[in-house]
Amino acid sequence: MMPNAISAGVIVVMPLRRLQRLLFLPVFIITSLLWPQAYLAAQQPKTRVTLGIKPDYWSTQGVRLKGVVKGTAADRARLQKDDVIVAFDKKAIKNIFTYRDLLSEYKAGDTVVLKVKRAGKLVLVGARFE
Repeated sequence: MMPNAISAGVIVVMPLRRLQRLLFLPVFIITSLLWPQAYLAAQQPKTRVTLGIKPDYWSTQGVRLKGVVKGTAADRARLQKDDVIVAFDKKAIKNIFTYRDLLSEYKAGDTVVLKVKRAGKLVLVGARFE
């Protein structure tokens, strides 16, 4: 007895849906590791201010700066490439995720004291968000 087209289609579709469910999580994890900026953009809380830095997404002890955007709070605070921000107002920053979460607590006009590791020394720097 030969199955009709509808039941044959269901037999083919069901395994594909299961396969999609099984592959989603590993693919999501791999892509979030390969493209952290895309993952961060999808998970970012609403921030009202920016410091104006180009972060190293892979730093694990604070946030290492790859660069500073001219004319921003970071530029006015004289942050430099290869500085590592380790604290915001005495709140420790472990990685880019902690930085992002702390940044969302501030609004324009707020000032913050940054603890920055520069050339092996800790430096306190003030910045004002606009």
